[in-house]
Amino acid sequence: MKKFVYTLAAAAMTFGFAACSSDEPQGNSPDGKTSLVSLTAQLPAELGSRDFGNGTTATTLTYAVYEAGTNTLIEESADKVNFTGLNATVELQLVNGKSYDIIFWADAPVAEGSTNPYTFSSANKTITINYDGLTSNDESRDAFFASVTNLKVEGAITKPVVLNRPFAQLNFGTDDLDAESVKPYLTAVKTSVKTTSFKTLNLLDGTVKDPTPVTYALAGRPDASETFPYGDGKYKYLSMNYLLVGGKRDVVDIDFTVNDGKNDIHTLDINNVPVERNYRTNIYGSLITSAINFRIEIDPEFGKPSHDVGPWDGTTVKTPVVNETAKTVTVSEPSEFMGLAALVNGTAETPANDFEGYTITLTSDIDFANKTVSTIAEGAKRNSSSTSGNAFKGVLDGGNKTLKNITINSTDTDGNAIAAFITNLVGPTAEVKNLKIENLNITADAAEQAGFIGLVTEGAKVTNVHILSGTISAKGAAGGVVGRMMIDGTIADCSNGATVTSTKNNVGGIAGAAYYTAVGKTMTISNCTNSGNITSGGCAVGGISGLNAADVTSCSNTGAIKGNNYSVGGVIGEQTSRGTVSKCINNGNVTNTGAGYGTGGVIGWVRYNGSSSYASKSAVKVSECENYASVTTAGQGAGGIVGIWYEMGTIEKCINKAPSLHADKGWTAGIVGAQQYTNNYGPSDAEQMLYVKDNKSKTTLDQMTGGSMKNEFIYVNSTDKVTLSGNEMITE
Repeated sequence: MKKFVYTLAAAAMTFGFAACSSDEPQGNSPDGKTSLVSLTAQLPAELGSRDFGNGTTATTLTYAVYEAGTNTLIEESADKVNFTGLNATVELQLVNGKSYDIIFWADAPVAEGSTNPYTFSSANKTITINYDGLTSNDESRDAFFASVTNLKVEGAITKPVVLNRPFAQLNFGTDDLDAESVKPYLTAVKTSVKTTSFKTLNLLDGTVKDPTPVTYALAGRPDASETFPYGDGKYKYLSMNYLLVGGKRDVVDIDFTVNDGKNDIHTLDINNVPVERNYRTNIYGSLITSAINFRIEIDPEFGKPSHDVGPWDGTTVKTPVVNETAKTVTVSEPSEFMGLAALVNGTAETPANDFEGYTITLTSDIDFANKTVSTIAEGAKRNSSSTSGNAFKGVLDGGNKTLKNITINSTDTDGNAIAAFITNLVGPTAEVKNLKIENLNITADAAEQAGFIGLVTEGAKVTNVHILSGTISAKGAAGGVVGRMMIDGTIADCSNGATVTSTKNNVGGIAGAAYYTAVGKTMTISNCTNSGNITSGGCAVGGISGLNAADVTSCSNTGAIKGNNYSVGGVIGEQTSRGTVSKCINNGNVTNTGAGYGTGGVIGWVRYNGSSSYASKSAVKVSECENYASVTTAGQGAGGIVGIWYEMGTIEKCINKAPSLHADKGWTAGIVGAQQYTNNYGPSDAEQMLYVKDNKSKTTLDQMTGGSMKNEFIYVNSTDKVTLSGNEMITE
């Protein structure tokens, strides 16, 4: 099997080239100035180690620049630009204040005396394909394209542009090439393919036109060292071809012929074969001896870097590509991620770099092969509501790529230690976004903040981050996505599928704790989901957040929630001192094996904290939440929505359809298990009243078991502090 490995050049390295201008002048900006726009065309990073169809033949680049939204050509390449490794940099002087469209095309250089099968038209923004002389297994026709639209120039710009194939790859593999019945007749093997492909590609919008019958003439099999991309070696490659297709999945009819070097010995007519741009279509089976024993599949691995970027060896560390002018960092492989960690952590010779103002982007999936990784911002600590040590203050944009097989084993015995891939995300411009994490495994016997991200503080954001699987175990403050969020921060559009456990307190699927408050500062958790099982040996356990002072909206839980003391809830363990919980849904059974207070379908316990760390207080409001799962506690206070509610607040328009509610001791009710008024720690400027209004419950008194103190909606201990209105029992 061939392997091609490239070392990407530093982004600061550029390549000059000649360019010609069109007759249309660029015009002047209001200040009469132009700016340097540097666009680095990057072939997909996975090409560094792809099997057959490896993309290494496409080494020259053509481009053209237009006024945005028009056909006015500003500039085009006079000569093709050569790639070095996988990169080629285009430098343009463009007018400040104007916007531009730019198209790119990369293909193979043509030998002297030969004709390029691709015709680039800057006037039409197209590539036209000449299918004359087309043969099977011709990798020299591999090519890539990209466009940048409506690029507004406001000062110097440095921007990576990733090119992708406009083709579907059509592969044929057979398991009978060495069959005894075949060997005597196949002294040589050639194949041909007849199908339909398109002739014209619009490089700006990716559309295709001019469908035409094409014949890939007889040619020998791909190199014997190439592995058919299915079946772990069971099938041998017969043929590989590129089809120009549109941006959506389509179907084609195919005639596939096997030739013994002299005569056609077998032909397959296959109708309605699915094809899709940048994907493989694999047709495999006993293709020589049987006309019916074959399978067809769409294989996304042709377009997914995860198929090709190798796993980490556990030791190699490479410095990623850092562009100091553009303040960008590009990470393409596991060793470069470890290089990024080294830059953030610093050494005795090199100061730590928090990368504030920088954007880190991933170009491929990253597999850490279950090796123990170096964490980003290693050595950071939590000190009450503040942090110390290293921090990450930049933007990590995963581009919806996946980090795989992460192992973190923390042996730090300091309770303030952090066990996380990114330990300390700090500041209003800091963000981790657009990232998936598969098989995240964190073990921290002493740490009291553990998760993919340990701490989120000072306005940092976590958006569109998805923990697909794994196990997270810590002493306390364990969360799938975030261990602790403190005072000011945002978690949005995230999910957790990992199992999260803690021997102590504060455990959640999304955040172990989102707590502490300050006047004028807020924390929010929105549009998040948890499907992982969440378990604690202590208290404050929730499907979304354990101990919580954040505003939580439109979140849901389907995982089983289990605690062993107090404050156990399907969505929130304990809502403390302030905040709103709205439009949240629980479908996971909630169990409290301890004797403590507060177990609820949505929230375990609502109460207020007298600590000075909760400077911002407000009456808690719970609205439009729903519970469909059973709630069981060995303690007191089982509620369909909230287990126990202390002091004031509002719960309205919630729906409880729990099939059963059980409390060994104390109170049970369909909406709030019990209310207590202690005149203790609540916001002094809030009305001293709990409003329970317009809620619906399906759980009957017969479905409430355990203690004798139960009610359809709320068990009231202070009648002068509770107002009920508009609540309704339902049957459906």
